[in-house]
Amino acid sequence: EAYDLLLKDSVQLLFGTRELTANELQILKERKQRARTQIFAIDGIALIVNNANTDSLITVNDIRKIMTGEIRSWKELNPNSKLGDIEISFDSPNSSIVRYIKDSICNGQPLGANVKARSANQLSYDLDSITPNKKVIDFVASNPNALGVVGVNWVSNPNDSLKLSFTNKVQVMAVSRDTKAFRDNSYKPLPYQLALKKYPLRRELYIIITDVQGGLPSGFVKFAAGDQGQRIVLRSGLLPGINPTRLVRIN
Repeated sequence: EAYDLLLKDSVQLLFGTRELTANELQILKERKQRARTQIFAIDGIALIVNNANTDSLITVNDIRKIMTGEIRSWKELNPNSKLGDIEISFDSPNSSIVRYIKDSICNGQPLGANVKARSANQLSYDLDSITPNKKVIDFVASNPNALGVVGVNWVSNPNDSLKLSFTNKVQVMAVSRDTKAFRDNSYKPLPYQLALKKYPLRRELYIIITDVQGGLPSGFVKFAAGDQGQRIVLRSGLLPGINPTRLVRIN
């Protein structure tokens, strides 16, 4: 919807998870507008489970099988599991996370019938209502069989200045690229793991602006890409996309 509004010239700035396509750029060109795209953060797609779930490690291949419906129960992942069918929850059927899972994880395969959006019956929210992402977190927190998919900033611990922990309301899974997940080859979407490209479910976040003449949107882009804006990005649990990150290794 945001990209559609930009193409209609109803907004001049958006935050998104993809760049404009060639067709979209052509529409702007025909209107004699020029778009500027700036990476402002690196995001991690977090897989969250109930605190009662003992399965905290998963592979990318298993994620693909779960999302396409090939794997439907926790027992198929772990024969010792006491849980039942996996209940998958997204924030919205039009979510960029759904698009990421389809394109980057499932390689274009359709999602399984067991994949549901918590906001499917409520696609718009006012500022005082519960957001779709919080709805997913609440669903996972109250359902032992649930597997939620949200942006990492929604489960980041706001009280941890180092951003090395998550909310205690749910459990964040560690993901492995290998054929079998172990603790030493599985990673969580912490900012430093995103910086090292260890966490597999990683994506860029963009600011796209059509007002490049120095107006208010242009000033906001300058702020978001500057030191203060990038510190806010880090405080939210994301990896800054512009400012250099200092990595300290302690032996």
